[in-house]
Amino acid sequence: MNEEIILAKVFINPGHGGTDPGAIGPTGYWEATCVKAVADILNVKLQSVGISTHVYQSGTLSGIAGAANAWRADWFVSIHCNSSAGTPGTGTETYHYPGSAQGQAFAAVIQAELVKKLGRANRGVKSANFQVLRDTAMPAILTELLFINNPVEEALLKTPACQENAAEALAIGICRHLGVTYPNPLPPTLYRVQAGAFSVRANAENMLALVKAAGFTSAIIREVSGVFCVQVGAYSIRANAEAMLALVLAAGFSGIIKEG
Repeated sequence: MNEEIILAKVFINPGHGGTDPGAIGPTGYWEATCVKAVADILNVKLQSVGISTHVYQSGTLSGIAGAANAWRADWFVSIHCNSSAGTPGTGTETYHYPGSAQGQAFAAVIQAELVKKLGRANRGVKSANFQVLRDTAMPAILTELLFINNPVEEALLKTPACQENAAEALAIGICRHLGVTYPNPLPPTLYRVQAGAFSVRANAENMLALVKAAGFTSAIIREVSGVFCVQVGAYSIRANAEAMLALVLAAGFSGIIKEG
């Protein structure tokens, strides 16, 4: 049985970074440090269910949007901590670009899960003309987890438990919105029949066209660590993969089975 997996591509942007600390809490805790920790946990969770991810932290807003567009992401998630002048605020809020119906729907799911997991005030779903929401070519959201300048919420944000809860909420929300079952129900090992791997996507697309023209209509391109792989099928049983490989070779293509 063919168990082909077509991966959604989620671009994860932990806010600020480099020489930009973002907002700083009363004890000196950096927003950039907190959200990077959350992003790294989220990255592992999404990859465990077959979602392709790219984590990118930069203090340059145009660079963030440009990187997401260049990677051809399907969805964009920017993670931040909030801060306010005067009396510290409290709670969680999530933004989308004004007029983006897809962004608004995505933000609503993410907000609901974050409020459940973090247990603080629900500040709602909002729209804003933030550059990373405006300049990205895919549906995008920006979430403000908690107020880092609020001593109570800064103390929470510093804990591994809160960072885990935030990442778990984001993973549940993303998967729920994409229709991906979480956690992963798939077997841990898949045998993937591959008919070429290329460093240039255009070359992979040319091979994909040839493979499909030969009758392997379910073939897809998988990106693995910057390499574009033409996958003909993925199977939980090795014998099924070997049978497909024989067909690929008989059609005149080179092919291998990749495990994992």
